[in-house]
Amino acid sequence: MWHGHFTGNLSVLNNTSSAVDFIMDGGADMSGSFTQQGGGLYIQGHPVVHAVSSEAVAAALRKQGDNSVLTRPVSFTQKDWESRTFSIGQLKLKEASFSLSRNATLTGDIDADNATMVLGK
Repeated sequence: MWHGHFTGNLSVLNNTSSAVDFIMDGGADMSGSFTQQGGGLYIQGHPVVHAVSSEAVAAALRKQGDNSVLTRPVSFTQKDWESRTFSIGQLKLKEASFSLSRNATLTGDIDADNATMVLGK
C-alpha cells in the first residue's frame, strides 16, 4: 500500500506477478505515466484515522455498555473517508486489473492492454 503522493514529471513502472495488488491512497499529480504490468492496481481515498485504545480497555467499556471505543485506527467499512485526487498523464495497464475505488477521482488518459477495469466500486 502506497500512502505517498507522486508529483512532477516522472514515470512509474510497477511490474509484478498476477497475484500481487498495489493500492494507492495518497494521491498523484504527475505529468508522466504510471504503468501497471500484471497484478492489480487500486486507487482509493483514505479512511479518516481515529484514536484507539487497547483491547482490554475496549472490552471493559463494552461490559458497561459503551461500544464506541475503537481498537484499530481505520477500517474499510467506516463511514468517514478523506477523498484523494489522482492526476496521471497516462495510466498504462498491461495484463493487469484496475479499480477506481471509493473517494477517489482520476484524470488522465488510460491505455488498457489485455486489462480489466472497475470504475467507481
